[in-house]
Amino acid sequence: MKVKLTIIFLLAVLFIIGCAPQKRPVAFKDKLAAEKLAELSLIPLPMQFQKTDGKFVLDGETRILMNSLDENADYVSAFLLEKFNRSTGFNLQLSSVEAGSITANTIAFTQRDIDDALGEEGYSLQVKPEVITVASNSARGLFYGAQTLLQLLPAEIQSDQPVAGVEWTIPCVEIVDKPRFQWRGAHLDVCRHFFSKEFVKKYIDILAMHKLNVFHWHLTEDQGWRIEIKKNPKLTEIGAWRADRAGITWREREPQQPGEAATYGGYYTQEDVREIVEYAKSRFVDVLPEIEMPGHALAALASYPEYSCFGGPFTVATGGYWPIKDIYCAGKDETFEFLENILDEVIPLFPFKFFHIGGDEAYKENWEKCPDCQQRIQQEGLADVHELQSYFIKRIENFLNSRGKRLIGWDEILEGGLAPNATVMSWRGVSGGIEAATAGHDVVMSPTSHCYFDYYQAKQGEPEAIGGYLPLEKVYQFEPVPEELDAKKAQHILGAQANVWTEYIPTAEHAEYMLLPRLAALSEVVWSPGKYRNYGAFLLRMNKHYDRLEQAGINFRVPTPIGFGGETVIFDPIKLVLKKPLPDAQIRFTMDGSSPTSDSPLYSQPIEISTDAVIKAKTFISSGKASNVITHRFVLVDEKNNGMHYQYYEGRWDKLPDFDSLEIKASGRCYSFDLNQIRQRDQFYGVVFKGFLRLDQQGEYKFYTISDDGSQLFIDGQLVVDNDGAHGMEEKSGSIKLARGLHELSVRYFQFAGAAELEVFWERPGQAKQPLPPSQIFFKK
Repeated sequence: MKVKLTIIFLLAVLFIIGCAPQKRPVAFKDKLAAEKLAELSLIPLPMQFQKTDGKFVLDGETRILMNSLDENADYVSAFLLEKFNRSTGFNLQLSSVEAGSITANTIAFTQRDIDDALGEEGYSLQVKPEVITVASNSARGLFYGAQTLLQLLPAEIQSDQPVAGVEWTIPCVEIVDKPRFQWRGAHLDVCRHFFSKEFVKKYIDILAMHKLNVFHWHLTEDQGWRIEIKKNPKLTEIGAWRADRAGITWREREPQQPGEAATYGGYYTQEDVREIVEYAKSRFVDVLPEIEMPGHALAALASYPEYSCFGGPFTVATGGYWPIKDIYCAGKDETFEFLENILDEVIPLFPFKFFHIGGDEAYKENWEKCPDCQQRIQQEGLADVHELQSYFIKRIENFLNSRGKRLIGWDEILEGGLAPNATVMSWRGVSGGIEAATAGHDVVMSPTSHCYFDYYQAKQGEPEAIGGYLPLEKVYQFEPVPEELDAKKAQHILGAQANVWTEYIPTAEHAEYMLLPRLAALSEVVWSPGKYRNYGAFLLRMNKHYDRLEQAGINFRVPTPIGFGGETVIFDPIKLVLKKPLPDAQIRFTMDGSSPTSDSPLYSQPIEISTDAVIKAKTFISSGKASNVITHRFVLVDEKNNGMHYQYYEGRWDKLPDFDSLEIKASGRCYSFDLNQIRQRDQFYGVVFKGFLRLDQQGEYKFYTISDDGSQLFIDGQLVVDNDGAHGMEEKSGSIKLARGLHELSVRYFQFAGAAELEVFWERPGQAKQPLPPSQIFFKK
């Protein structure tokens, strides 16, 4: 009997509590429908599919047929045969025959004008017990059909060596599929940290696996120039290398000192670039090069200081000190000749029609002081340095257009007026994209809020990151087309992409960890029909997708127990329920302060909590791979006597305001510094906490605040910790000698934009650093 599983039917019968997975587990009205959907485990979700009876068995006699006159179809067959033969140990070969010659035990690819509705990238896939057929209007569509076919096989098909004991079966299905957006991208910064040619190819494979089609290669920065320019050899002799500050926090790295050797870095030769671009072509991925200008140019200016406003000398930046004031001089014609010569070497290496010139964070103070720049402003009739940047971008755009390229840049290129044919990559929210689309310009959406994969994936247990907080669910919720745009203007939204900036990502393994599983979520955002997306169903399909990633040797973040982690104040004994993030996962935990291992107790029933407790937990997936450890602290308090008084304010500040002069929006009693229990909006607010801290002994106490954005801690009216200012997650500390007894405690905090975090720690005499316990804080003196 045929079991028809159209997406519309599935969504009708699938009941997911997916919007708030931390509150309760995923549930279904129709268990059979859920199981069938999870069994297919396709990422991204196809446009239409149905599952039918039977299966196709791949064996050593299976024939692979390619019926296409497109030379790019050879990439499809070569890719699929390599995948099949490496993992199965078979020696399958390609046969080129007419479609009418298809016989049993055959996988046939056919390129012909079958359906205009599929466009260039769509495909149809039909699996029957005897024959598999993949059809498309293009070789690119055939490739995406091949990727779906691989996902229908056991996960071991992704292995790079033969796997014994696997039944290589493919369930019978009928799929019609095409992408929602034409631009489905991911970016990699190879300047803050350098990545090998081999890893760049692997990165492209990861994109192709998820049906993404643009690799944005960020090649120049303040911290390194990564592409060979034969006419300007010092760009790689000097600009590709910096003083090594490994192990020092990115923002705290000192500049290169006189006489110090520059030993960290690397670059890609032009032959390397050709090899990578050809490899990407074989995976139907277009490579978008980025050569930054006019800002983020310190590595170039360290090599050729004469193209700056004041001539240097400069050294390649070792880290993230800011602002970097030295940018290309916009007043010298020699600057444009220098850049045009570079572009004339780079452009022929990249066949993609777009060329990225950066344009972001150009610190213009030097332009204000530079006689050449001021003369340019006067000669061109420009109003200010913002219009000078527009002049710079337009001049470069004219050059790119003369070479057959379309300019694309970050949304700062809007400042002073947008170049006539430019495309905007909107990163500072969606407003830049709305402005550009309204003016008739094409847009790629890449806002920090949903697409910056250098942000933290969870609120604890994560490797150090630049800041922010971007969990998997938020990526999945992204809608690239702002509701402010009507249908005509929305056509200018080409798609979206992820950005992986690597200030805090020094290794390939770490880059993969930051990329996945968030890239899988984004792939569904840009490929699948928006109305069919469902986060709970996506999580079920990810269960097997993790197996694929592991078989392919790709690192990823294992999801942690749902809704677990942080601190909970309790007034009475409770029973703790832990929720698995994946159906086949296990949760193991400890209560003795140690990190869980595969031998730790297996969670199988609620845990009784009747006193202060610290519970640590990890998720273990079927392969044995474990998540990061997550800690949850339970503090038993006296509801009547413990607690703090809080006052909540709203406003936009870049440092802590004088709260006493502001209107209090809300106030009340709280038992912890949990902002989520107090805030009434996501950004632009402040909170003042007041209570009395009980000390059991006299001595020197050290206090810490860890916050995003600013915070201060006062004891008895004295400032002890000053962590003020608009910034990402930062820790500051201070010490004070205190007598035994009660002391007035005040913590002030404000949130500017982005993530919102506040944690308070202390060190008591003779004890290690630990969270400030709510049981020691009293509401009244």
